[in-house]
Amino acid sequence: MNTTVLKKLNLILLLTIVISAFAVSGYLVHTINQLGDGKALKVHCTFDLSTDMGEQTIANGGSYEWKFSEDVTHTTQLLCDASTPEADVLHFAAYVQRRDSCIDDCDWKFTSGGVFRLVDGQWEFYISWPN
Repeated sequence: MNTTVLKKLNLILLLTIVISAFAVSGYLVHTINQLGDGKALKVHCTFDLSTDMGEQTIANGGSYEWKFSEDVTHTTQLLCDASTPEADVLHFAAYVQRRDSCIDDCDWKFTSGGVFRLVDGQWEFYISWPN
């Protein structure tokens, strides 16, 4: 094989490895349904505005997680809609790379009193359900 071609292939391989090292894999966004009274929670998420992650119906007391990887441009987002039979659709950003500091996973808890996110080991109120 031509040494110039081999050098170019090695450079491409090296760049691929370096870029891959900056991408973080294995992030999880957990959605936990603690609405009570047997109420189901529907959550539908889109990854980076282009990949439909699907809709999940989460039974009361149950949870679901979405797995994704950040990109090197620091623009990764997981945008979601949540709903119950009694409430209008709630739009929220479950993960925004430039905003969130969750190391391995981001936890969201849905209750009748609102939506909470886990920050530094403490549940913090995030938003109320729309009427």
